[in-house]
Amino acid sequence: MLKSAASPILASALVALLGACGDSSTELDLGNPPRDAGFINLIDASRPDTGRPDLGFDAGVAPDVGPTPDLGDPTDAGSPDATADAGMQSDAGSPADLGVVTQTGELLITEIRLVGTGADWVEVENRSGGAIDLTTLVLRVASKSSLGDLAIYAPSDAAGGAGTPVTLAPGERAVGAPNPPSPSPPPAFATFIFGAAGALGNDAFADSGDVIEIGPGASVYDRLSITSMASTPGQAVAATEFPVVSEIASALDPGALAGGALGNDDPAAWCVPVFRGHTPGAVNGSCSAFLISEALIDFASIGSGVDTNNVFVEIGGPAGGSLAGLVLSDVRGTDGVVSLNAQISGARMPLDGLYVVARGTSGVTNIPNADQIGTFDPRNSDGAIQLVRTAPNLELLDVLAHGTISVGVDQTRGLSLVASDPLPDLNTRRFSVTWARSDDLAFTGENRLDFRHDPSPTPGERNGVDAFALQRIEPANAVATATVGLVFEGVDFTDFMSLQVGSVTRAVDGTNSGCTFLSPTRFRCNFARPNPAASSRVDVQLTRRPEAPGSELRTGGFTWTMPNNETNSASELQFCNLQFPAQTTTSVGVASEVIYGRVYHAGLTEAAGPHAAVLAELGYGPFGTDPRNSNAWVWSAATYNVQSGNDDEYQGTLTADRAGSYAYTFRFSIDDGLTHTYADSDGAGTDPGLDFDPALPGTLTAQ
Repeated sequence: MLKSAASPILASALVALLGACGDSSTELDLGNPPRDAGFINLIDASRPDTGRPDLGFDAGVAPDVGPTPDLGDPTDAGSPDATADAGMQSDAGSPADLGVVTQTGELLITEIRLVGTGADWVEVENRSGGAIDLTTLVLRVASKSSLGDLAIYAPSDAAGGAGTPVTLAPGERAVGAPNPPSPSPPPAFATFIFGAAGALGNDAFADSGDVIEIGPGASVYDRLSITSMASTPGQAVAATEFPVVSEIASALDPGALAGGALGNDDPAAWCVPVFRGHTPGAVNGSCSAFLISEALIDFASIGSGVDTNNVFVEIGGPAGGSLAGLVLSDVRGTDGVVSLNAQISGARMPLDGLYVVARGTSGVTNIPNADQIGTFDPRNSDGAIQLVRTAPNLELLDVLAHGTISVGVDQTRGLSLVASDPLPDLNTRRFSVTWARSDDLAFTGENRLDFRHDPSPTPGERNGVDAFALQRIEPANAVATATVGLVFEGVDFTDFMSLQVGSVTRAVDGTNSGCTFLSPTRFRCNFARPNPAASSRVDVQLTRRPEAPGSELRTGGFTWTMPNNETNSASELQFCNLQFPAQTTTSVGVASEVIYGRVYHAGLTEAAGPHAAVLAELGYGPFGTDPRNSNAWVWSAATYNVQSGNDDEYQGTLTADRAGSYAYTFRFSIDDGLTHTYADSDGAGTDPGLDFDPALPGTLTAQ
């Protein structure tokens, strides 16, 4: 965590300062319902998100009705009383099936995996002043009470016959799993095993809540009573609910250890490290380790570049961790003035580990999965977003700085504005300026290492990985005798990209007439015929904007092809034709009847079955145009049909996307598409009398 090096500031002074520059409007708390996975790429401003009603998860938490964070000492259900007596503690709230007990606290349950594939497990920590032999203790599980006291064994002594001890020194942790059936080996991570071999299976604890005790004989060192669980993915977590996420263990906040056996009785002292993963046998991470996960600070899209209702800041961290006292602040980089504050109104982090603060008007926003709606709108240039905890102590948890930062700390609290090298300010045209951490929320303290520019915002969803890719070039080839418009399709495109096809470079910035965005994932660029016109296979390289480094090279990704009819070259086929039918009619968007073509070439087509060297395509284009010098034709692969004497017969269908009359025919290649022999209805090729006639194609009528 980032810590402020400034002198402590009195709570009263801080209240005054924050009030002077705070957010004057209310941040609406929407209650953290299950997440909506529908937000892909740019925000669709035509589908406003009115938020979700408060379902009662945090009814005890008042929304932020003013600019001033509460700097007092609010009750935090996730922070147990550090003065609690760890010696003799009565658990009066335990279920009746195990009775009311006194917990002596020498050993505490600190981590537990309840739901998922594989074996359940539990971690315990020695909080006494001396070593404890775990094999002298027993484990009791309410959901398995019919099995009675579950003996504890060393993994190497599954039946306990050798009396092998499992000694735990003061402050050390041990991980226990159910004793597997013989002869299966115990789990590799287990420090101890419990129960008779195979008696518990893998599901040692009830998935819907349980009570677990550990102690010597009738005594109880610790009891963990899980009577109310939050386990629906994405849902909010109430103060009385124990957070549970499938496949990841729930962990006790290290700060709760001071509360002894009562400290881990409080469900609010538990969280799930959904990003970092559980830590069996190691010290648990803090349940308060929150970071800025993602921020969309400057919205841009064709037709609308307005930030209102279209920007957000996403906070990430352990599910179930306390959000009490958290504040987002927007600070000017030029002078350190705090211009906006938004106090987080949620009580605990939802089960997905993400909390979205969205810009909205009158409770309406275009941001899906918004947990809180208000007027928090980060500046578009030269500034910093701070994530601050104001109580019980003032602490800077994270900062996202961008542009020029002229001062080191903010004027209000003296908290840092810079996390090493600030992120660059970006100009926007087509894509929003969104910064995202790695999927596991890695933290180095350096913004340029921790954040990447991501043109595909994901509020309320995990950030995933950098997915920049050029997935498709259409068409993959074009005749070198005419200009062509190429469509490039992919993901995570940015503004100000550069495209190189062969030796020709195009700027892809949304305004260049040579390249135009068709959608956030597709753009079209026009390329003139090469001079001189010749067949060639060229590389394609797409490079993102300089502030989001990355490029993709497709070696030989595009082909300029030439017709070889009447050349008598080695690549011209001896015979090919459009076999049948000579004309056909279909409806727009509906595949035509099957169309057939044949090809012959000595040494390739005589044997039954297709030859790997023969490429066959069926295409259609504007009626009256010559396919040998027009890139208005659309070609698709034809498939082998049957052997007809020495000929191979191929077949395909055509689908027109608009009404009209079209010409169609086949073309064939035996040099991997560098040249093609075009067919007509009376035959073409090197055999005598076979010349291609552009007036003899088939006729397609699309109605």
